[in-house]
Amino acid sequence: MDASPQRPNVEYGDPAVALPNEILRSVVGSGVHGIAIPGTDDHDEMGVYVEPPEYILGIIEHRQDYIWRTQPEGVRSGHGDTDLVLYSLRKYLRLATKGNPTALLPLFAPERSLVVRTPLGDELRALRTASSAP
Repeated sequence: MDASPQRPNVEYGDPAVALPNEILRSVVGSGVHGIAIPGTDDHDEMGVYVEPPEYILGIIEHRQDYIWRTQPEGVRSGHGDTDLVLYSLRKYLRLATKGNPTALLPLFAPERSLVVRTPLGDELRALRTASSAP
């Protein structure tokens, strides 16, 4: 019998806000690139959610992301572990417009890698080819 204490997983942010308001989520990391080695890799997902108006207006203080990991803080993820990062649409757009390559993955992930996809998520993905040039 293992007598070591169970270490908690990591969770930051408000799942009651992020999860029901998701518009887009995809597999990211080695899974989306097709270079995962079966039986060795963890599972990474990234997505976007729309904040309620009171968050956008600043009436309620909050995090602009939701993070959930099966492993505790400071422990490297391994086979069978999951790492989930959801960004508020505002935070996501800040990262994407700066060209953050990791943040751009859900926009370009193949259809088979999409976990959550709503009409608004489709609109966001359609912007991947938008140009600011006239």
